[in-house]
Parts: sequence; C-alpha cells; structure tokens
Amino acid sequence: MKLKLLSLQFTILFAFFLLPPVFVPPENTASLSFSPFVFVYLILGVLLNIQSYRLKKMFAPVYPQKPGKFTYITTGTICFGIMMILFALVQIVGFIFPETSNAANFENLNLNPFKFSAIVFQLAVISFEEEVLYREFCPLCLDAFAAGKDIKFRKVYKIIAEIFMLLIFAAGHRYLGLIAVLNAFLCGIVLRVCAFKTDSIYTGSIIHFIYNLINFLLLISGK
Repeated sequence: MKLKLLSLQFTILFAFFLLPPVFVPPENTASLSFSPFVFVYLILGVLLNIQSYRLKKMFAPVYPQKPGKFTYITTGTICFGIMMILFALVQIVGFIFPETSNAANFENLNLNPFKFSAIVFQLAVISFEEEVLYREFCPLCLDAFAAGKDIKFRKVYKIIAEIFMLLIFAAGHRYLGLIAVLNAFLCGIVLRVCAFKTDSIYTGSIIHFIYNLINFLLLISGK
C-alpha cells in the first residue's frame, strides 16, 4: 500500500469524520435519536477494519502470535472495570460542578421497543466505528508515516501521535460538556491500552458498547 494513498485516506477521514465533531458547540441539552447515517458508519468501520489488517501486516506487526482467549477476557474485564470507576468519579465531579455537563434530552424521544432497539443498535455501531477509527486505523496510519525513520525519532513521534489521537477523541465529546471531554480522554487511554494488549479492537468495541449502553440506560431511567 503506497503511503501517498494512505495519506489521502487519512486526510479525508480527518477532514470529514475526526474534525467535525470537535467543532460541534456545547448546547444546553444533548439530544439522542436514531439516524439512518449510522449505516454509513457501519460500512466505514468494516472497510477500515479490513484495511487495518493489511496495515498491521505491512507496517506494525505487534504480536508474533495472536493473544489467547484468557488475554481477551482478562484485559477486557480489567479495562471495563477501570472505565466504570472513571464513570463513577466523573459523575461525582459532574454532581459537584453541574455546569461542566450537558444533560441528555429525552423529552421528545418517546421510546418504544423499536426505537429502543434502533438506538441500542446505533450505540453498538458507533462504539465499533470509533474503536476502528481512533484506536486502530488512524494510529496505524500515523505509525506508517514514520516507517523508515530512526528508532529515537519513532519513539518520540509515537508518543506525540498517541496523545494527538486521544485529544481528538476527547474533543469530539465537547458538545456534552467539559466533564465529558475529560471522561472521553481517560476512557480513550484505557481503550487504547486494551487495543494494544489484545492486538485487536473487538474487545474494546464490546466494552465500549456496554459502557455506552449502561450510560444510556441510566439516562433514560432518570428522565
């Protein structure tokens, strides 16, 4: 895969998928509804996941062998537990400083079984797409851009690239308030570690989805 083509793909993704959420202004309430555009995210996630498999073989072989099932289970469990602890701490901060958080708006949602299922499906797709985009494809692209450089440069570059992706992911939650940005940054670290430890985004996608689903259930139970 030529680096010029890879650079073009990264630029398009950055311009149309990574950057726009950063500039969504905070509102008094954040709304949640099902969007047919979720199918675009699903297709994008699948295609990028396939592309990432090729990138790993070419630029970033991490494991000589795939991690065992025990690694997936233990890493996923530990990372999910850390994310729930972070969630609890963030909720406490949000309670103390309510101006840092935007409440989700469910006033006009009128949930029925179909709408509920559609939103759960949307949460699953978005969790998968975000893991592919922020924890797999884009980091692999950034790694590939430094291929052939000396080791010292690559180490510094790697740290900067990881921080950059974390900041973009966190800033994409700005519309939910400052506390959500902090939460996304911390959870982004956990999910990135999960992706590295398992050499996969599937475990991270599952715990990301469960985390979002718990948030959603808590929000609708308290509306």
